[in-house]
Amino acid sequence: MASGVVPAMDVTERENEYVIRMDMPGVNREDIDITLAEGVLTVTGEVKRQHEDKVGDRLIREERCYGKLSRSVRLGSHIDEKKVSANYKDGVLELTLPKAEEMKPKKIAIN
Repeated sequence: MASGVVPAMDVTERENEYVIRMDMPGVNREDIDITLAEGVLTVTGEVKRQHEDKVGDRLIREERCYGKLSRSVRLGSHIDEKKVSANYKDGVLELTLPKAEEMKPKKIAIN
């Protein structure tokens, strides 16, 4: 089956953070690796094949994908790397990436 699949993702910008939601169906939590280095976020995972060949079995059709998943996105240096958090539920990985203080909008008072 296919290998090197690029998972679909949505990126939302909020006032103080970015939120990334990435589809990773069939991937176990322990098979997900997330790194943030030099402004590049990389998410990798693996969908392991669940089909066991038994004597006398004959696979008629195989459409489910398995193998390595990988996605990288350049975020730049405007992320507070110490406060990044991740949550994984129902095959969707959600990353919350707080903006660094210097990137947050600042209100300017009028004298």
